[in-house]
Amino acid sequence: MIFLSSRKLSCLLFNISRYNISDDFIRFQIQGVRLVRKSIHSDRAYGYGRYIRFYDRASPCQLQSILFRHSFNNLAYDVALTIRQAQTYGISVKVNDQTLNNFNAAYGVGFDTGLADQFILYADTTSPTGYNSTDTTEKKYHLKQGATVNNLCVGMNIGNCGPNFDTLNIIFQRPNPEAKICANNNCNWKYAEIRVKSGMGSIYKTIKVTNVGQISVAI
Repeated sequence: MIFLSSRKLSCLLFNISRYNISDDFIRFQIQGVRLVRKSIHSDRAYGYGRYIRFYDRASPCQLQSILFRHSFNNLAYDVALTIRQAQTYGISVKVNDQTLNNFNAAYGVGFDTGLADQFILYADTTSPTGYNSTDTTEKKYHLKQGATVNNLCVGMNIGNCGPNFDTLNIIFQRPNPEAKICANNNCNWKYAEIRVKSGMGSIYKTIKVTNVGQISVAI
């Protein structure tokens, strides 16, 4: 059994902090290197609640790569959860902050490859076809670690994506849980994919949305 050296432990804890790893367990598989939960007597390790034991040797660079990938996976799920949040707002009775008597505003998430490092959760207070300057921005999300929205595509058949567009809006309005997928002034698309690229190179995650309200992240 080989425990983490002080150098590797320091590297690991730095990257846990840097990439905001928040899972109760860390378990990775990379080229035969296995990390599982185990007690390490370190004040810094205890502070993060991370207890890790090595069954093989791993370099600090391998540790950093593993943690970066884990953080990037979390980022993709954050995008999906934001779309789910818009769905919850749209079909519930969340009042729009701009017009306090308006319980019927649609809620959407807007993506723009021209602003590839961010996306917006908004209340669509006008005709629900996409984000514009008159709508209420609920929250603007900035992608971390250099990640960007790399590609937006839509389709008329679930699972078949194309063509690609520069902007995409996923909108929900009560009482329907179904999604309005809007691109190129058309809100009749049945399927959309948001592809996110990591800042570490050619590593991608794809968030898939259907017009029946299904939201998923491709593994």
